[in-house]
Amino acid sequence: MKFITDKKIKFKVIGIPIYSAILNHRIKYENFFNIFFKIRKYSNTAEVKKFKIFNCTFFEQTETDNFIYSKSIFHKKYVNKLSVLKKYLNKRIDTKYNKIFILKSNLGEAYIFLKYIINNLIEKDDNILIAGTKKSHLKLANMLLPKIPAIILPKSLPEVGVNTFQLEKQTYYIAFPMKFYIETESKIHTDNAVYLSEMYKYFGISQSNTATENKLHINKNISEKIEEYLNKNNINKFIFLVKNAKTCTSIPNEFWQELEKALNKKIITNNENMPLDEAFYLASKAEAIISLRSGFSEILSESGTPQIILYTDFINRFRFKEITKDKIITGYSIKTVTPAANKIIEIEYSDNLKNKIIENITETLLHKKEKTK
Repeated sequence: MKFITDKKIKFKVIGIPIYSAILNHRIKYENFFNIFFKIRKYSNTAEVKKFKIFNCTFFEQTETDNFIYSKSIFHKKYVNKLSVLKKYLNKRIDTKYNKIFILKSNLGEAYIFLKYIINNLIEKDDNILIAGTKKSHLKLANMLLPKIPAIILPKSLPEVGVNTFQLEKQTYYIAFPMKFYIETESKIHTDNAVYLSEMYKYFGISQSNTATENKLHINKNISEKIEEYLNKNNINKFIFLVKNAKTCTSIPNEFWQELEKALNKKIITNNENMPLDEAFYLASKAEAIISLRSGFSEILSESGTPQIILYTDFINRFRFKEITKDKIITGYSIKTVTPAANKIIEIEYSDNLKNKIIENITETLLHKKEKTK
């Protein structure tokens, strides 16, 4: 199994060391002037933070799935994170709702949960509320479940390691806590698991016996706005590009420039300022979508537009082992999500194979030949 290599940083002024650090996916050790030391260590779902002056520990905190224990030279403190979360929600959430779904997930997982999973957890007489922790969650909820009320909660909500809990007569579901992501990536590393299956399993649902899925709804004003833009600019055929992702490493801009040149077609590029519903509808009008693998890839799979998805390694993240594109393309394949898998082409990107990848994409789109890596 591969691990992220230690990264060492050193800064000196006139030959005097003022800062050094050792970083990897499990530890962050920082040294300031050889006097102050900050240590952050992760092990077995527990995170330990320490602050030292010389060799004396002034503060130490241990955080597990549901508890925080901290101590300093002045005091000790024990916090039940689930109790803190319940206390906050008790004040914030109206008691008329009997089921509340808290979204703490990335964009792709939020889409899958709201599209495929949530209906399996709802009964006919339930009064439900969706509580997102990102603006994109509210947008997705409005697109997939427009009749269900949705609110936004702070990102700083206590991180707990449970998928559901009871608060008096209310049932809360969390999709998905950090623990889910860590355990799922570990299974993809060691057991060749598939993330979609793990999402169903997390809530005890069988993929073979699921409720009706929700369809994306685009407001008429949005579709008219996009149609007006295309007509005004006389755009009939175009390729929709998605170059950015938050989890996968970026592809050099040189690749995108050469690809656009080779395609010799009208290109419209998605950007972070484009609203989710506008970007989706625009992509649905394209000849094809070419995207770096991201959470938006799941959503775009519903557009009906053929999509070529480029896979790269995940960026280095604290708590997570290194995961490479060969594992990602099997464990996080979009083909496992959409019934229209025949419209999806997935490619492992490599700088060394850049020209070949451009050739394959160009032939696929210009000559209607399906080629894989």
